[in-house]
Amino acid sequence: MSEGIRAPGERVVIDRPETMNLLGLLMKGLLAANLADERKYSRAKKLEGDVAVKAGEMVITLRFHDGLLTILRGPMEKPRARVRGTMAALLAVVINKGLVGRVLSGQMMIGGNPFFLLKILPLIREPAK
Repeated sequence: MSEGIRAPGERVVIDRPETMNLLGLLMKGLLAANLADERKYSRAKKLEGDVAVKAGEMVITLRFHDGLLTILRGPMEKPRARVRGTMAALLAVVINKGLVGRVLSGQMMIGGNPFFLLKILPLIREPAK
């Protein structure tokens, strides 16, 4: 894994940005905006593990390790948690339209450690303006 070029103080990086899919690029902007908030970052830097995210045909892995969030293209082996659904369902969660209803209706599926996903949920919500 190459962690791309990391600027000093950067909290979210894309592994091999030249090959990253649209999902990874969108998630980087969203996560970087949220992790600029010191409260959210102080919680996020304690997280350790991978989350596989699949929206449509695009797959990324969010890797939380040593206070850094790295976005990798594709699934990694044995992620701590998994999320999959349509891009529309994922975007609805991002704009705070609710996760539970989407999971119960089958628009999104989750796997692995649900408590880990609950810790990550505030990081993928659209930041308050």
